[in-house]
Amino acid sequence: MNDVVTVVVRSFLLLVGRFWLRAPVATRSMFGSVTSKKGHCLPPLTCLVVVLFAGCSGPSGPELVDQISLEPDSAFVSPGDTVTFRAIPLSNRGERLDDRVGRVAWEAPSQNLMSSPTEGGSFTVTATALGIGRVFASLGDARQEGTVFVQPPDLDRIEIYVGDEQIGSELTFRIPQGEINARAELVAKLFDTSGNALSETGFRISWLVQLEHVTSILGSGTGVSVPISLGVAGSSDVTLLVGKARKTVRITVVRTVGGS
Repeated sequence: MNDVVTVVVRSFLLLVGRFWLRAPVATRSMFGSVTSKKGHCLPPLTCLVVVLFAGCSGPSGPELVDQISLEPDSAFVSPGDTVTFRAIPLSNRGERLDDRVGRVAWEAPSQNLMSSPTEGGSFTVTATALGIGRVFASLGDARQEGTVFVQPPDLDRIEIYVGDEQIGSELTFRIPQGEINARAELVAKLFDTSGNALSETGFRISWLVQLEHVTSILGSGTGVSVPISLGVAGSSDVTLLVGKARKTVRITVVRTVGGS
């Protein structure tokens, strides 16, 4: 209502100003009236009011949604599991705009996700098949993506091997000082809660290396078997991520001289 009154008053005063500015006047009032070359004299107070209202934009409108935060932004589940995402609209200053939550629009275009009716700022999906599913929350020009990794159930244990040797928590490689391009291959095995081996199919797998000058991953590093390059002397942690499970081993490179 205040915005409407302001606009009406501004319009009225501008019209008054245009009326007074029609005929040329070449005199100045003894009371200090303002004279326009193209109009009548306006009392100083009227001029001031016109200027103030003409330059005043009034209260600004509601803040626009600049971005949307999702909680969680990703999830690891198995077929049949459900995930509930919650949207938080934010201004360009990162402030929460909780009054817009109910206006967020949701969609889950992935074939392996089944969505449930939305309720306010929340959105629930059920995983129906293995793979990566995506959900989207949007409001105005803001849009945010959430990811659902649907993987096989019952992953209980990860073991890492070099050849036939299982690595416990660390492994040392002794390499002659002058040898370059030294390599090894790490192989992971996955087991369920009953001790049965699991296929890697359907799992999101990635290898991470702490110090690449000591050891580095060759290739994409997205399978259970990965070649590594052994570099300078030192120790580096190598971590295998399988969904939300992980296994870390420490690889130590020792450069030997002669037969030592």
